[in-house]
Amino acid sequence: MIIYPDKPWNDGQTFIHTTPDGEELKYVVQVKDKSEFQKVSQRLDFKVKEHVIAPYVSDMGVERIWFASYKWSGKAQKKGMSVRWAIEKGQQEWVKINFEHKRGFVTRPPGEQLSKVPAFSTLSDQELIEKVFEDRIITDAEHEAVRYQWNGVV
Repeated sequence: MIIYPDKPWNDGQTFIHTTPDGEELKYVVQVKDKSEFQKVSQRLDFKVKEHVIAPYVSDMGVERIWFASYKWSGKAQKKGMSVRWAIEKGQQEWVKINFEHKRGFVTRPPGEQLSKVPAFSTLSDQELIEKVFEDRIITDAEHEAVRYQWNGVV
């Protein structure tokens, strides 16, 4: 993968919602107002997870978004710093990033040296997230996934 060079990566939140059919869907939580975010978080049983959001291009030329969970402090600080290292390294050159439980994200050169020049779209981070997640972006407590989690009905 190669992460957008010279582009800052963002902090974000996600929530995994299980539908009545048992399918798990990932939602992006983008609530600007602090009190509204607390309301959403409470209604989602405080299962909103912090992530780093980093758009990247795979070695196959597919544009994707990497949501890496992290903690910047406490016992998991080493893993959180490994996310930062992986992203900063990925902004400079092709890298293979693997998660190793005790060490966090480990960055290695790709199996074969890639000479491809990555082709990034002209979409902004927000446009890319909207394209990938469509109607799975939670902006307030009235979103259907929040209502379903809270009440059991949409």
